[in-house]
Amino acid sequence: MDNTQIAFVQELAYKYPESLAVSNAKSILLMLYEEEAPDCIEIETRNSEIMLKDINFVMPDSDAYMEDNFPDPFTDRTLVNYYLPEGINGEIRVNDMYGKTVANYKLKEGENSLEIFNNNWSPGIYTYTMFANDKLIEVKKMIITHR
Repeated sequence: MDNTQIAFVQELAYKYPESLAVSNAKSILLMLYEEEAPDCIEIETRNSEIMLKDINFVMPDSDAYMEDNFPDPFTDRTLVNYYLPEGINGEIRVNDMYGKTVANYKLKEGENSLEIFNNNWSPGIYTYTMFANDKLIEVKKMIITHR
């Protein structure tokens, strides 16, 4: 074994938690170089409950959603498919990369497509955000390229 391989085996022998590869590296060091790597000491004062965190899943207020725009990137226009349940007011806002709102679109209920036109916007990355009853549903990005 060359020095690089020996260094790799030594490094592996001192890794924790112990695995089959670590055990094999310890055996190699012991047989070839009579070097003993210490065993992993289990910390008994650690409370495993502290390491866990409960996850609370929150159901969205509505079933509204929007899909990725297509085509993306685009030059003149792009489409965004969306769904807005009955009785919900919705809108999609388009913001430039500085966060300035460049367009607002009121949405119709049901499954629809929104056509977004490039109104002489500069090429770059824009975000479009869907709101339902003034609550943020989703944020996505779109890219406008040179004409």
